[in-house]
Amino acid sequence: MYDRAIGRRRVVAALFVSLSLHALIGLCWLHARSIPSAHGTDISTRVDGPEDEVAFTLREPAPRVTAAASKALNPEATHSEPVTPPPVDPPMATTPGPGAIVQTAYSPAGDGSLEKSHGGTPLHGRPKSGSSVVYVIDRSSSMGDGLLRAATAAVGASLGQLGPDTRFAIVAYNGGTSQLSGELLPPSPDNIELAARWLAGLTAEGRSDHRAGFRDALAFRPDTIYLLTDADDLDAIETRAIRSLIRQPVTINAAIFGGRRTKWETPLERLVQQSGGTIKYIRR
Repeated sequence: MYDRAIGRRRVVAALFVSLSLHALIGLCWLHARSIPSAHGTDISTRVDGPEDEVAFTLREPAPRVTAAASKALNPEATHSEPVTPPPVDPPMATTPGPGAIVQTAYSPAGDGSLEKSHGGTPLHGRPKSGSSVVYVIDRSSSMGDGLLRAATAAVGASLGQLGPDTRFAIVAYNGGTSQLSGELLPPSPDNIELAARWLAGLTAEGRSDHRAGFRDALAFRPDTIYLLTDADDLDAIETRAIRSLIRQPVTINAAIFGGRRTKWETPLERLVQQSGGTIKYIRR
């Protein structure tokens, strides 16, 4: 009898434990059903009872997405302000220094050109107050009518740059020479008109005697000389002959019309650089 009583108590205890576990499992299952799935990570859990096994699945809640992350994931929600590059200052204009070699294209002046400039581009700005300038024009046949007209137009435009206290002269040469006047002239309106008519009458013909052109120009004892030529046959012999004529300091500048610089250093470039002047190659 005693053994049967003990057996009954064990059965009752087992049933009580089993029922308790089943009730607990049922509550967990109902609670899990009441929580909506957020498509998180599945977690499989198995609970062993004394007489049977019940398996159920719990879902881990999906991670919360912050507003910043949500905005980043949505391309339409993003907005970037346009970046405006800082302004770039334009390059400063520079003036060629002594001995500078410049290649440029000949272009007639626009509506703002000075009167009597004949559409030419000035060879210089306003010279130093009280200075004197002589323009030496090569009018040999190698210049042709086109290059000669470009050279005379440049001289006409340069006369308009002269200040009232400067003086000028013009020498033209081929095998011989001719001059606008036997003396330096002030740049008065009458003298500029006289120079314009004289320049218009020049023609391109004959050979070129560069030494003769410089001899007449140096006779005016100018501060500055501007040579306008195509330098077709100006070689080292000619430049040595010109250098031998110089008796006082003078700045020699040159404008080469109708071509490009083809050599590293020409005899004329050396002559110009030694005097502290500048040389330009002007293509039409």
